[in-house]
Amino acid sequence: SSCRAAIEALFGVLPPLPPQRLWQASMASASDEKVAFQVMTLGNSEGPVVSAAAGTTVRELRELVAAAMEAKSVALKLVVGDLLLEDNERPVQEACAEAWAAAVAEQRPVDLMVVKLPKREVSAGSKERKTWEANAHPVIFNHRPGVPTGGDYDHTSQHYWPNHSGGGTYIRLELPETRIKILEVKARVKALDQGWGGEGNAGVAVVLLDGGGNTLAYSVQSLKDHGEKTLEWVMTPEDSGASFPNQEGSKECDSVCAEGEGLVLEIRPFTPNWGGWSVSALEGELKATILG
Repeated sequence: SSCRAAIEALFGVLPPLPPQRLWQASMASASDEKVAFQVMTLGNSEGPVVSAAAGTTVRELRELVAAAMEAKSVALKLVVGDLLLEDNERPVQEACAEAWAAAVAEQRPVDLMVVKLPKREVSAGSKERKTWEANAHPVIFNHRPGVPTGGDYDHTSQHYWPNHSGGGTYIRLELPETRIKILEVKARVKALDQGWGGEGNAGVAVVLLDGGGNTLAYSVQSLKDHGEKTLEWVMTPEDSGASFPNQEGSKECDSVCAEGEGLVLEIRPFTPNWGGWSVSALEGELKATILG
């Protein structure tokens, strides 16, 4: 091509492209504004080839690469040259403008370095005793329409247990601001309630929040009788770990093992707002295994 001839005039004769690269270059013409990306992994070994149109976002490119590599998209970091492609909603053409333009002009693919992140564990804990008295604290959740109520009423009804239960945050675990996937959550808390015998209406919730503080999911375990009790959860996408016999239909909402950006996990003890009741947390720990 004329572009190739100009480059060779400046830098000498370039080696011929291998057949695979010739095929990739055929996908990168300026007329259809598609560019081929040659995936490179650590050690500079070549991986699969994916192509992206001008409007393809960084998120969509990551998903294309993940599908080609049979990997989870949140576990991948994409690098072009010295640019880390982080803005998920930005078109790839803008994110790596110089490399894109060169690929179109020179009819060659863009080398895309892909770093696969390992899963990791993050945690938070407390050994401070803290008590929440009835009628002295806000309701335990900010609800959204559609949460399970376990009865013939909606999420705004006082019959729904969180609407007549107060409490607060005992342990807060802020997850990375970047997009991650929660694979598993483990929680342990030693707690006790004060009320009349064996009601099982006080307890502890593990709550997933978005960056704005909105409740996305929760899992509850109740204190079935008085005295110090150790509650433990192992939460996966398939199992919430919830146990709330008095409110079986609303012991859980969705899964705390979700995917997103700026997510937060909290342990929140709660008590019904009935005179003389309270709930106390004595110690606890919250762990999340995440990818991304």
